[in-house]
Amino acid sequence: MPSHPGSILNTGANGINIAFDSFASTDVRKDVRLRGLSIQGSDSGIIGIRIFGSTNTAKSVVVIDQCLVDGMFGGAARGISDERGNGGELYISDTTVRNIGTTGIFISPLAGAGAGSTIDASIDNVRAQNGNYGLWASNNARVMVSRSIFSGSTTGGIYAKSSLAASQVNVGTSVTSNNGTGIINAGGVNTLIVISNTEIAFNATQFSGVTQSFGNSRIVGSGALGPLPTTIGSVSSDFGQH
Repeated sequence: MPSHPGSILNTGANGINIAFDSFASTDVRKDVRLRGLSIQGSDSGIIGIRIFGSTNTAKSVVVIDQCLVDGMFGGAARGISDERGNGGELYISDTTVRNIGTTGIFISPLAGAGAGSTIDASIDNVRAQNGNYGLWASNNARVMVSRSIFSGSTTGGIYAKSSLAASQVNVGTSVTSNNGTGIINAGGVNTLIVISNTEIAFNATQFSGVTQSFGNSRIVGSGALGPLPTTIGSVSSDFGQH
């Protein structure tokens, strides 16, 4: 990862606020791109990058590339928080989120949002380290995770819950290790976690709740297994892969 040419010190505050309801109604693109930033909360930062809005977020896009978010322990204590109540797209790549009081990456449309308010997120080559949760997805979040590492979280590396609307997290070619629990499905309305070609290792408990697998992931190291994933497709050498 290259050095970060821009730095933000956000003691006692949010580092960056992306407030889509403040965008002009005539702004048809609604794109925000952050690249090469180091956002330092110095143990009192509240949220490193907060994305929100309830009425003007449809078709909005946020791209976070080659950034570092570190040291958020005040208030909500999140690294990246996407709370758009009317949905949108989120792309995070080549980024590290570490030393976070609650959740490294939080993706959940606002409570009470309509059924069409999906946040579609892609997380690629991302590290979420040393928080309470590495990734939290709920209430119309659809998240694709690839080539990423979730480690050192006291409660869970990857967590999904849907009290209001269905959510899905697909995890491929990634690692969740040294967490309280590696992967947690906390239930609710059609919460789905699917893993493939992923390492679940050295967690105190590997799984909690229902998960699905293509049968090519690896569960290693000490710790309780928890409920093992259900294989997708008929039992064969490929387990339903296409």
